[in-house]
Formats: sequence, C-alpha cells, structure tokens
Amino acid sequence: MPAARPQKPPVTPADRETPVKPPWWYSFPPDAQTMGDNSEKFFNTVTTDPATASSVTTGQLHDQGPQALAQRYAGIAYFEVRKVSIDQQRGVTVNTVEITHTDGSKTIEERTLTFGDGDKITADGQ
Repeated sequence: MPAARPQKPPVTPADRETPVKPPWWYSFPPDAQTMGDNSEKFFNTVTTDPATASSVTTGQLHDQGPQALAQRYAGIAYFEVRKVSIDQQRGVTVNTVEITHTDGSKTIEERTLTFGDGDKITADGQ
C-alpha cells in the first residue's frame, strides 16, 4: 500500500515584520496587512484548496486557474508559513515556509511573492 500523503496540521499565524517602513506620506496600495494576509492564505491553501489560493492572485497567475496552481505545487503536500516579511514599497513579501513534500520530507525555504493590481499576487516564484 502506498504511503499516505502527509496531513497538514492546523494553521497557525506566522510572525510578521515590515522591515522597511514606508515614508509617512506613502499611502498607496498594496496595504501591508492585506499583503501579509494574502501571502499566508496563498501558502496555506495552494496545495489543499487551490481555488482559495487562486482568489488572492491576479494577472497570468490567476488566469491559469486553480488547476494550474495545483499542478505547479504537485510535489508539495503542504506549506507552513513561519514568517512573512513585507516590503510594501517593492510590492513583495518574503515568506519563510516549512515545506512538507509528498514523500514526507521537510525543507525550509524562503519564497518571494510579488504583488500587483492592489493587493493580489502576480508572481509566486515557483
């Protein structure tokens, strides 16, 4: 009998930091809070509920649809987001994630998400 796919534990909120504080007059989107929320939502759902992950994307990433997302992440059982570092001015989050692969092995990686169209993810670096 093939080994069972590893089960994702309950989601816990990641640590967040905004190391580069925008100038006081900088009030353009994307909003740092939403960038963090969407980063966590993307990684927490992309392998288990790609339609939800797709809902926080835009552009080509969104146009490819949930099925394409599922295929892009086929070798990964789930992500656990450990830290989200938000750079509002560059429109990116650098996410420290623990990846559990479908074979049960684990790796820790930094994954950068690029935002556009307000606070939606345009590139997942995958």
